[in-house]
Amino acid sequence: MELRLKESQGAAGGSMPPAPPGARTEMPGLGASRLARHTILNLLGYGLPLVFGLVSLPFIIRGLGTERFGVLSLVWVVMGYFSFLDLGLGRATIRFIADAIGRGEQRDIPEYLWTTVLMQLGLSLVGTALLAFLTPLLVDRILSIPPALQAEARTAFYLMALSLPVVMVAASFRGVLEAAQRFDLVNAVKIPSSSANYLVPLAALLFWKSLVGIVVLLLVFRTATLVVWILLSFRVFPVLRGRPAFVARRLRPLLSFGGWATVSSFVGAILENLDRFAIGALLSMHDVAFYTAPYEAVARMGILPSSLVTTLFPVFSLLEGGQAWDKIRALFARSVKVVTAVTGSVSVLVILLARPILRLWLGGEFPARSSLVLQLIAASFLFLSFTYVAFTLLQGIGRTDLPARIHILLLVIYLPLLWGGIKLAGIEGAAAAWLIHLGLQAVLLFLAVRRLGLTSAGSLLRAGAGRVVAALAAFAAAGGALSAVLPVPAAVLIAGSCFGHLLWLWVLDKEEREWLRGVPGRLRRSRGGGS
Repeated sequence: MELRLKESQGAAGGSMPPAPPGARTEMPGLGASRLARHTILNLLGYGLPLVFGLVSLPFIIRGLGTERFGVLSLVWVVMGYFSFLDLGLGRATIRFIADAIGRGEQRDIPEYLWTTVLMQLGLSLVGTALLAFLTPLLVDRILSIPPALQAEARTAFYLMALSLPVVMVAASFRGVLEAAQRFDLVNAVKIPSSSANYLVPLAALLFWKSLVGIVVLLLVFRTATLVVWILLSFRVFPVLRGRPAFVARRLRPLLSFGGWATVSSFVGAILENLDRFAIGALLSMHDVAFYTAPYEAVARMGILPSSLVTTLFPVFSLLEGGQAWDKIRALFARSVKVVTAVTGSVSVLVILLARPILRLWLGGEFPARSSLVLQLIAASFLFLSFTYVAFTLLQGIGRTDLPARIHILLLVIYLPLLWGGIKLAGIEGAAAAWLIHLGLQAVLLFLAVRRLGLTSAGSLLRAGAGRVVAALAAFAAAGGALSAVLPVPAAVLIAGSCFGHLLWLWVLDKEEREWLRGVPGRLRRSRGGGS
């Protein structure tokens, strides 16, 4: 596997060239306060719609009935698969616009955006036509939709097909704001628009019990959201108000980036869902339930690292555009440390409290059948925290080919590993295979980033990542030992308190402690209108 930076960036592991003429050596908006604020905003952007979904879903299911809700779920799933027609262009928009900002070349921004938007319009119209053509086959033959609901389902699919261009183009205009690091605006729109997937069906049930009415309202809401994205993009970058134009020379880098990103997303989706299909094929649907519940619980923890890496992606692209390699190395090392500390502490808590969590949450047989599964998957989240940051760095500097190739290699390895794990140890074996697969993925991504000269084991240790891992190991060991003589919640509370002190005194450096001490004052100034 060839792991070289672009020729203009120098050989892997060597010194990077100086910033080119016109590049911005001072990068605004890269301070710890701003990155932390953006991360918190993104956490709200991911978390609040999830809360709305958890609260509203029981009412939606009760109002629609299980069969109609099942059809609505299938419409969402089919739309999700058709989103692959985007070919990664929405993410490419963020990468190349942030790169242009880093180079100080704002005149390139309209060329990248409008080329992407016009390309997406063409692809999405093809997708709309294809989905409309396939709808009778999907509804009448492939999907097990009751005859009484088939006419309603066909209309819902046709209407949802019309929303495909709206959704795909909206991703690019949202990308403009993310590239500019305007996460205040992004989440001001994202929270209501993502929540609308649940709140709109709930509101529609007040007037009529129909899939068609729900889909019509969703289409109207998404169109209005697209208009808001466009207006905000024009406000942040007035240069976009000119006449839209397709610039052919921008298409190749966009498609190259987006194509590899699509491969990575597609193979990654297979890797994420393969275990449940394999358990269903080799064991039973009963076993699928005992595996899926803890898996989904841990998957929700993904909003923690996702909130940070969503912030980091345009920053890495901006720094790459300005050839600020030392800043990329420092930001990567510190981000690995922070993400490992945050997600690792949650992972250890879940590992120690697995049985009480399952007893309170699901009850029944789940504490006995799913505790070890939950612990193994929570442990895998430690590897995933590093993976999130490394994956984002590689994509941020334009090397989308490397994560895609790693995912393809992992798929080849994971298939026999998963089969053997299930055959030997059932759902616990599947969870162990997932843990090993994520550990291997973290190693391969680390090697890729190191070959590019952007990290090393020494730099991660100097940044404090090793101390974080040692503190987490101490947390887990102390919690486990104390649980033998104390009630589990009390043992975890004592071990967690010691872990917190260890983080503060040993893991965090002086600059990080000073920054955390200043958070209350910054919050007061922010509420009072200060900067």
